[in-house]
Amino acid sequence: MKRSYFSFTMVGMLFLLLIFSSCEGDSALVEAEEVASVGDTLYLDSNVVRAINYSVLVATQSETNYKSSTGVTSAVVSLAVGDSVISVTTDASGLAAFNNLRGGTVAVSVSLTGHSTANFIVDLTSTSDIDSDDTRYAATMVVLMPVSNLGVAYIKGHVSAELDNTNFALENAPAGTKLVAQINYNTESIINPSTDGYVNHSGDGEILSFYYEGIQGTTTASIDNNGDYSIIVPANSYGFDITVYPNDFEYYMVTGIATTSRQIYEAASFTVTDILRDQVVYYDFNY
Repeated sequence: MKRSYFSFTMVGMLFLLLIFSSCEGDSALVEAEEVASVGDTLYLDSNVVRAINYSVLVATQSETNYKSSTGVTSAVVSLAVGDSVISVTTDASGLAAFNNLRGGTVAVSVSLTGHSTANFIVDLTSTSDIDSDDTRYAATMVVLMPVSNLGVAYIKGHVSAELDNTNFALENAPAGTKLVAQINYNTESIINPSTDGYVNHSGDGEILSFYYEGIQGTTTASIDNNGDYSIIVPANSYGFDITVYPNDFEYYMVTGIATTSRQIYEAASFTVTDILRDQVVYYDFNY
């Protein structure tokens, strides 16, 4: 009888322990569900049940300053999160706020009538401190440019290459060789405006890639028969950084009397900084 009573007692204790554990698990689940129900568009952190509040400050470029002194109202900021697109219109301060997002990278588009649309990828990886409400914060600032403010500038120069190894002079680079010019959106002057301390930064809200829609960001030109080139690029009153990428070309270099050697010619890219509307910049280079 003692052995049976002991077995019954152990079974009873195990049963009570299972009930306690189940209740405790249900409580944790209810707590997580309560957190997940906060806000209309909550996208929980994939690792921890904590929310991120993200804000975007939108300003515009003027003729005399990279950005206006205050934010601009009525700009539409859209976030692509998973299969959803969330859009918010900026308030009187130029701010659009998105609450209860989860960490990760997010595609953002900012548009305003009469201005170039800014498209960028932002890093919402959660590295910031957490407040008492278990919430983290991230922010980004972006400048939109009036389309009417755009003009053109010119990058010109002469291009040489060693096509004949039997003399001591360089020859003109072959006619038809193409050069590609591209606005360097990831330079300091585009996404790191220093006025009033607004800067791009690492961590929460860092811009990973950026481009303006509504601006022809890439143009091409060819070297002419004299080895000269002229590239027409977009420009404004503030100044773009333009990077030029010379195409490689194949040529049979003269190495002796009636002898040639196949060569692949390459040239390094170069950047013209802060080129202004109607400005002409000369840059000669060699392959």
